[in-house]
Amino acid sequence: MTQSKTYKEMKHHAFKGEFRPMHELPNRAKDLKGNLEKFSVPVLVFSEHDPSYFEIGYYNFDTETWNHFGDVSIRLICWCEIPNPTEFAGNNKLSYVLHEGYCD
Repeated sequence: MTQSKTYKEMKHHAFKGEFRPMHELPNRAKDLKGNLEKFSVPVLVFSEHDPSYFEIGYYNFDTETWNHFGDVSIRLICWCEIPNPTEFAGNNKLSYVLHEGYCD
């Protein structure tokens, strides 16, 4: 599958590539009432061994530890915010597709 022009534009606008070292912490997540949670917003965390490998992760402020949702143990080198396509999607006529197993 090739990347469409639309995908390339979305990637350019939604993701600025602002990588952060692990000692810089992401913002705390907020619950529906606006109260701060004990963990950060979700971020992408990258492997020291292979920086092209990443997982979705977060920082736990109670235990002062980084965590990720992958099943492979990795040494984390940096993180970045997860791209948000809201503005791009709202300004463009995009068609959607259904993922395998989608049910309404």
